[in-house]
Amino acid sequence: MIPPLPVLFVWPVVAYILFQRFDRPRALVLTILLGYLFLPEHVGLNLPVLPTLEKSSIPSLAACAMLFLLRPQGAAARRRAGEAGLAGLVPRSRPIQVLLLMMVGGAFLTPLANGDPIRFTAGGLPGLGMYDSFSSVMTAVIGLLPLLLARKYLATPESHRMLLGILAIAGAGYAILALWEIRMSPQLSAQIYGIGARSWDQQLRAGGYRPLVFLEHGLWLGIFFACATLAAFAAWRAAPPETRPRYLGAGLVLLVTLGLSKTLGALMIVIVLLPVILFLSVRLQMLVAAAIAALVIFYPPLRSADIVPVDRVVEFARGISAERAGSLQFRINNEDALLDKAMERPVLGWGGWGRARVYDEDGRDLSITDGRWVIAMGLGGLTRYFGEFGLLAGALLLLALRRRSFEIDAATAGLCLVLAANLVDLLPNAGLTPLTWLLAGALIGRVELARVQPDDAMPAPVSLRAGRRWRGGAPAAPDASPDPGLVTARDPAADPPRRTRYTRFAGPATGRARSPRKA
Repeated sequence: MIPPLPVLFVWPVVAYILFQRFDRPRALVLTILLGYLFLPEHVGLNLPVLPTLEKSSIPSLAACAMLFLLRPQGAAARRRAGEAGLAGLVPRSRPIQVLLLMMVGGAFLTPLANGDPIRFTAGGLPGLGMYDSFSSVMTAVIGLLPLLLARKYLATPESHRMLLGILAIAGAGYAILALWEIRMSPQLSAQIYGIGARSWDQQLRAGGYRPLVFLEHGLWLGIFFACATLAAFAAWRAAPPETRPRYLGAGLVLLVTLGLSKTLGALMIVIVLLPVILFLSVRLQMLVAAAIAALVIFYPPLRSADIVPVDRVVEFARGISAERAGSLQFRINNEDALLDKAMERPVLGWGGWGRARVYDEDGRDLSITDGRWVIAMGLGGLTRYFGEFGLLAGALLLLALRRRSFEIDAATAGLCLVLAANLVDLLPNAGLTPLTWLLAGALIGRVELARVQPDDAMPAPVSLRAGRRWRGGAPAAPDASPDPGLVTARDPAADPPRRTRYTRFAGPATGRARSPRKA
């Protein structure tokens, strides 16, 4: 048995090895994704002011440290490492900046607006103050690190293809562990780290087991497999013919594993979205993703106005399983009570320490929080909700509105649908993970990257013979062969001037400004 706490603090060493072995975009994805999949749950180091250092934060902090401490030497090394990401760490898109301000500013203001204690017949909950404000801001910033890093280093269509491929292959590998738990019971975490499932009865379904592997809950594993399944088939559609079989095989393995995992909600998401990926055009895929994003962003007001047909959803679930319908009805009743409590302080919410939960007069907790949307509403009100879900879903709307001018390809459209699947799951469940933020950040970066010209979409071909010239190209260098799937950055001095909204009047690489052409 491995002590779980030391494993967490060995992860920066793993991150260092990954960043030495792979280019920066690939190492960033592997550091965060593998940390999420394999580090132990329910253990961490609780420091003053700082959020608890655990599996959701340590991989992001390790990746951030590697990106800013390890500097490749020389222009060629920087290009191979994919160092030339978008400028700066903070997004330059004005709507995204506003949403970030809502997240961070709301985290600071919410504790200051909740200085009053909540009293019960015996005891109560404390009021919040400046200490809680700084702690909340640190928690928000560290939680947003995957989004900020992905926006900088995973903005290109090539990195989106790479991200889909890694998600598909990693999911297929993880499926082997899940299949073992389906047969033997969810015991891997207990056997390796000594940390078992918190709610064993929830992992018993249909006379069998619902796997956990090393994740928080079987529902979280289910939505991960759903996203990985969609990513595999999106990668299959976007990949060249010679690499398609591997993604098709991964997708089929994941689809079978998801069906055996007894997670009905995640399976229904795949049943609905997989035909969209397989059969619809990029334009229609983007419209579907945008429609899901709009529904998620405006879900609380729609739910408050009784526009969402929750009763019909319960009846549909009853036709499948009375047990599932009862569970869904229980969740809806809890959400109604929590939403009523949240709307007592609609702007900034109730803050932490369980203040947003529902209690009786004796202080007994009457609520169970499941959906991420109602958790965000209770913690920070509408400010927190629109800030958080705007960052998660806003890029889907912006990319759909500008899909023609941005020349969205199949890989980016597939990534949008993978994120949309995760967003749908955030309504009934609380599976907001670093992977979710990573996907959202990659698409926010694509919004900022704007229109990608065909010459930038793929690396130039390189001759196998030194000195041979490709038609319209420069002499090939013997060591300049690009790694397939490698996200490289071009030397600005070698590129022709591009006229996007960020480089409209940029001149050649001489540093001299060029006057705009007259109409």
